[in-house]
Amino acid sequence: MMRHAAGGHLTAGTGTHGTANQVTVLVLAAGALLASLVARSVLPERFLRDDHSVQLGMMPDKRYLVASSFQDIASIYQALGLQDLAPLAGLLSLGLFVVCLFAAVGWGRLRHAQLIDLAMIGASLGLAVVYLGQYSKELATIAITALLLLAPRGRRWDLVIALACLGYGATLRPYWLIIGCLFLAWRLALSLVHRPVWLLLFPVLSYVALQAAFAIVLGDGLQSQREGLNGTRPDADSVASLIVSPLPDAPGPAGVLAIILMVLLLLFPLPLLAIGSLYHLASAMLIAVFWLAVLVPVARGRITGPQEEAPSRPLVVAQRSAALLFSLLMVQALFEPDYGSYFKHLTPVLPLVLALLPVALRPLRRRTTAAAIHGTTPVPTGLPGLPSAPAATGPGSGPGSQPLGRIF
Repeated sequence: MMRHAAGGHLTAGTGTHGTANQVTVLVLAAGALLASLVARSVLPERFLRDDHSVQLGMMPDKRYLVASSFQDIASIYQALGLQDLAPLAGLLSLGLFVVCLFAAVGWGRLRHAQLIDLAMIGASLGLAVVYLGQYSKELATIAITALLLLAPRGRRWDLVIALACLGYGATLRPYWLIIGCLFLAWRLALSLVHRPVWLLLFPVLSYVALQAAFAIVLGDGLQSQREGLNGTRPDADSVASLIVSPLPDAPGPAGVLAIILMVLLLLFPLPLLAIGSLYHLASAMLIAVFWLAVLVPVARGRITGPQEEAPSRPLVVAQRSAALLFSLLMVQALFEPDYGSYFKHLTPVLPLVLALLPVALRPLRRRTTAAAIHGTTPVPTGLPGLPSAPAATGPGSGPGSQPLGRIF
């Protein structure tokens, strides 16, 4: 919908529809915050295993029963004074998630949200209630997500984010050491590669390097950690969503191929569809939709390649978000034992997915179309003095003659 502003210029009219979007998200966020206060009392036991482990980590006489990582996160909750305030612990995590949501999408841009944007925001909040509305190690993950979304644009902050990932790996989850290194590499690749298709080489080369590292450090293959864990699980036969490699124990190039196939099965979880239940079907569809929201803008080149001028904040946030998401995905393909754990670990980074929705990238689209409307071309770097293309003139060349699809 278009309307004329003073001076004859065209502006977008969102009207009450835009306000309704903002009110809808506020209601959804408020509902999620309230639901986090009672989530632990209504969720099935299978969703509360980490919660119980963290609680054991807070008990001096039972700490030894849980892994050191649960003891460490329990110490953080105790330092925050939340050892006897489980509902407030869930509210803290949900509160951080909501802050990340608005940082990712932006309050003003919510006015332009489409139904798919609102649906994904609502689904993200629902998953956050389930997996964050309790004591959980995901509190640290959502803190890193908040750091990424709120950090200034400067390159030094990329290093700060990577160091936060390394700190997370050194204290709670060792595989985040790999994520921290991959994040910097992906961040550089996304900002330098002109054609997104060349990004496909990055995971292949990374897994070749990781395969050599695993052989030297662990004396085993890329999939050894997940296979070893699942091989010793007492409940392995009862877990329907167990992640099983299509090429177990594959060595050399076949091992790299196997892990690439595993990445594809995390992007599009066909094994969940094969289970046949409505719950697993919905989970598989949600996972695929979330990853498509990430892959589409990258594949279309909307957030890749060097910039002719200082990159805008939405672009920096989008590149950082994609970099961390791809890094997490590559590492999850190595370590995740089942799709339930995969979904749980994906939930606290869902605000990064929202930062790649069309509504979140709207400033990039408007900036590109503005150049198209005025007929200008950026001056290529390294060719000083080359003039920009002249603005189009004559009948049918003004802004008012552009079709609506070119303006929005």
